[in-house]
Amino acid sequence: MDFESFFTHAVGFGPYAYQKRLAERLGDTDALIAPTGLGKTAAVTLAWAWARSGLDRPPRGARRLVWCLPMRTLVEQTAAEAATWFRKLGDHLGQDRLPKVYKLMGGDVDEEWRLHPEQDAVLVGTQDMLVSRALMRGYGMSRFGWPIDYGLLHTDALWVFDEVQLMGASLATSAQLEGFRRGWSKLRPRSVQAEAAQGWPSLASSLWLSATLRPEWLSTAEFRPPLKVLDWKAYDADAPAVRARVHAVKHLAFAETVLDVDAARKPAAYGERLAREALSLHRPGRTTLVIVNTVRRAQAIDAALAKLRPDLDRLLVHSRFRPSERAERAQRLRAQGERIVVATQAVEAGVDLTSAVLLTELAPVSSLVQRFGRCNRGGELNADGGAVIRVIDAELDGKGGVAAPYDEPALAAAREALAGLEGDASPSRLESLRLERPNAGGQVIRPKDFEELFDTDADLSGYDLDISPYIREGDDLAVQLFWRDWNGDEDAKGQEPPHRAELCPAPIGEAKSWIERRKDKAGKVYMEDALRSGHRNRAGGWRPLGEQDRIRPGQTLMLAADLGGYTKARG
Repeated sequence: MDFESFFTHAVGFGPYAYQKRLAERLGDTDALIAPTGLGKTAAVTLAWAWARSGLDRPPRGARRLVWCLPMRTLVEQTAAEAATWFRKLGDHLGQDRLPKVYKLMGGDVDEEWRLHPEQDAVLVGTQDMLVSRALMRGYGMSRFGWPIDYGLLHTDALWVFDEVQLMGASLATSAQLEGFRRGWSKLRPRSVQAEAAQGWPSLASSLWLSATLRPEWLSTAEFRPPLKVLDWKAYDADAPAVRARVHAVKHLAFAETVLDVDAARKPAAYGERLAREALSLHRPGRTTLVIVNTVRRAQAIDAALAKLRPDLDRLLVHSRFRPSERAERAQRLRAQGERIVVATQAVEAGVDLTSAVLLTELAPVSSLVQRFGRCNRGGELNADGGAVIRVIDAELDGKGGVAAPYDEPALAAAREALAGLEGDASPSRLESLRLERPNAGGQVIRPKDFEELFDTDADLSGYDLDISPYIREGDDLAVQLFWRDWNGDEDAKGQEPPHRAELCPAPIGEAKSWIERRKDKAGKVYMEDALRSGHRNRAGGWRPLGEQDRIRPGQTLMLAADLGGYTKARG
């Protein structure tokens, strides 16, 4: 079976020209640039699966495909899509010829893949879970397993880093790790070709994807080779199916509502103003999408809409929901119809969503490009005059409070870039924008830092070497929270480990601040007992969080239900 037939069986239609080209040179490509909605996920997954299937020649390429993604929503969507494609292919080829799909994210880590390292596998996970394992400090796992995951992820694996503009510190880390591996390969006693001929596994390799990727973003101290880039425009720029999408009509202007200092401090009033503007622009029968930069403001806008238009279908989407509520929202998000969707960066990338009206807070240019892609996504509104985009400007005060979670220079540059578009936000027009490198000033792991990670002993205070600066910036790191009822300290200590459905992710900084502000927190916040960390599957692994205890990324905290902090409607 050739790749075109393989792809068609999986997806239901034939591949674009760039997807066929990628299948031919998957192992010889460092970066793939393609606009949102043009099938990057299908291109890479199915090109790899076809190469491993041995349908046209003996199986080739890495045994493990590792999808490293910046957001949980992308993990769930990518894993579901890959499983669906393989299920359809299994009807024609037999399931035994196709790999299994495993998820690795906070509260949902499938460990079976590491028990069968000889089998082909697709690992789909968040960068927290995967990059920490590549640094010998896997979050949320036993320290005794660190070297196993490290070895498997640096050997016989193809790492795919998608939506690189959202990766933060992990972008530079991913490039450095690739530089280290390429340096190691020069020191190995056998050539790569000789190892392959003798059945030796090769070192891992990397592939970076994005609609807004600039190859120079990947240049680091140890990784400066010329990149082999595959750009979709060289193959599909004139394809009729693509033309309407690339030239989609999107009328751009600034919104009447402004994000000022008071709005950042008191989101309720700001939420009502923005909700009123969204309702004034809303088109009957269509979707209106509102994207803001913080969860608090998204919750405030949703609450205001509930009061102003209780009859209108609403949907609140952000990352701080438990799996059951998140899955229900993801299903509703894929539906069509008249509604107002209020979201954070959770819909910024990889979500198949389109709208007739988009209101978005000012964000860095690369983020705005992604957000604009959620409006008139396929050019379906071109015949009706196009779509409307309104950008909510921010009053930058030099203190950073309004700009958070971004920095003020990035927002100032975005404002200037928008002025140069002259009201036209079509994808063809956005190609002229100058995109800043994400996390240009972040911490970069160097060879000496990496070598120190091979010592897995804790320090004298009992803590492990902190790798969080190489994965995400500051408060962007997450912990897992869940709520239980108990009677007394002994009952709390004997609680069963949490089920995945109970866990809710929260940024570590906000979680710490919220816990510290609770006057009634005594005896109501518990952490995993390190002395019983090897018994995670049975009761009795909890102890009260003490004043001297340090909350760390990937940690799980158990809270008393009467502390509050979560609702099904708002997260």
